[in-house]
Amino acid sequence: MHNHWLDNHARRLATKLAALRNEDVVVLGIPRSGVPIAFSLAESLGAPLDVLAACALTLPFDPGVAFGAVAEDGVRVLNRTVVDQTGASAGEIEDVISVATTELNRRVGLYRPGHVRADLKGRVAVVVDSDLTSGAKAAAACRAARDRGASRVIFAAPEGSPPVVEALRTEADEVICLETPPFYFYATSQEGDRRRRRTTDADVVALLDRARKRSAEAPVILTVAGAKLEGTLSVPENACGLLLFAHSGAICNSMHSKYMAKSLNDAGFATVLLDLSTPVDVAGRSDMFAIGLLADQLVDVTVWRGDHPEVAGLPVGYFGTGTGAGAALAAAGSTRASVQSVVSRGSRPDLAGGPDEMTLQFNERARAAISCECTIAEVPRAGQRFDRPGALDQLAELARDWFIGHLSSTGARPQPVALGQHVATG
Repeated sequence: MHNHWLDNHARRLATKLAALRNEDVVVLGIPRSGVPIAFSLAESLGAPLDVLAACALTLPFDPGVAFGAVAEDGVRVLNRTVVDQTGASAGEIEDVISVATTELNRRVGLYRPGHVRADLKGRVAVVVDSDLTSGAKAAAACRAARDRGASRVIFAAPEGSPPVVEALRTEADEVICLETPPFYFYATSQEGDRRRRRTTDADVVALLDRARKRSAEAPVILTVAGAKLEGTLSVPENACGLLLFAHSGAICNSMHSKYMAKSLNDAGFATVLLDLSTPVDVAGRSDMFAIGLLADQLVDVTVWRGDHPEVAGLPVGYFGTGTGAGAALAAAGSTRASVQSVVSRGSRPDLAGGPDEMTLQFNERARAAISCECTIAEVPRAGQRFDRPGALDQLAELARDWFIGHLSSTGARPQPVALGQHVATG
């Protein structure tokens, strides 16, 4: 489906949205014509791709006039002014909605057979279409994304009608439209249709399959060590290792953790992001230092992977953050967990069994207590949350090189490093 027009506009949209590469983004193509450009944009941003089905509602006696749209989850947008002016009856309107909803459901079933749709809760949703001439369809798609919990909704299209673009700003947090020539609705949209190859259902299915193979992401729920854990499994094509991210609390849902996981997915590693569970005392407070319990949960997850065909035979490594760093080191010593390498981000590997001061001195002490190969690397002036520009990229590069050298059977073997502001690996 390569097309010069499509490739050019996808590159330009990716440039406009380049800042999103450091955020937790899902790209949603409106089928059919919006999916090819959404695929290219998702690839450029390193983001997962899904569809968000929406269908325009047109008058039965004048299909060229749209009076609204429907989208997934029963979202409806109606232009009452158009309906009233045309004199369409309530029965006629409901018949059109019924037909459009049936078509919408058909598309959803065809495009996502056996697949869970992308989780938008707390994430940036970038809704993409090939143009912006139907304000109702774009508005319905944006509302559907927001209803699913998206923290921000951005609508992106290569070209569109100036008044439609302006009207959509009441539905989307941001509207990116590269070209807005006057009278676009009447002339330019038809010219654009001639430049674009017609997109079929088969094209949409093929692009979604390619995107899923690029990095298959799926929610996982496990019951381990007496606790129910929720996480996300991402498996790139031809994965060379499995990395279990160990966190406690809601850290695994943070932008930084997901960015790190995506960077390691791009390097060929499957990842599991987990929120490890901590016991709660009588006052309702979580015991975040229950390292033994967290380590037991991590070991159980390591054993669980043996029953998951996509990752069962892959070598395993741990990536621990905060108190999860101590749990990762403690779990790695278990005879039940066959773990080849550990990276601990932050200053808490000492929690595996020792003092809890968050200083380089205690990271050195933790390293001295480890009998296998281990080193420490520092990302200068990273800040506690690695907020300095470029710090997270440095962290990702160090993690990638360490795991390539100690898990993967391919690639050059780098010098052992440890990650984080002060981090130990082993």
